[in-house]
Amino acid sequence: MKSHIRRQYTNRQKQMAEELCDQVIREGIVKAQWLMCIAMNEALGIGAKRMQRLFERYEVLAEEYKEAQADDVADELLRRRVVQMGLKPEGGERNG
Repeated sequence: MKSHIRRQYTNRQKQMAEELCDQVIREGIVKAQWLMCIAMNEALGIGAKRMQRLFERYEVLAEEYKEAQADDVADELLRRRVVQMGLKPEGGERNG
C-alpha cells in the first residue's frame, strides 16, 4: 500500500492563492460588465450620458446588496427584483 503525503501549504501561500483567485474573479466580472455595456449600446442605443446614470445607479444597488448580505436576505431580494422585471433568474436559484 502506498501512502500519500499531502503537501502542506503555509498560511501565506494560501493567502496568496486566495488573493490571486479574487483578482481573477474581479477581472472577469469587470469584463462581463463592459460586455453588457457594449451590448446595451448596440442593442438599445444607450449612450454615454445614460450609461453614466446606469453606473451611478449600479453603485447604489451594489451598496444596498452588500448591506442586505449582512441580514442574509440579499440573494432573495435580488431574485425578487429580477422576477419583478419579468426575467427568469438563472443560476443561484435554490431548489425547493
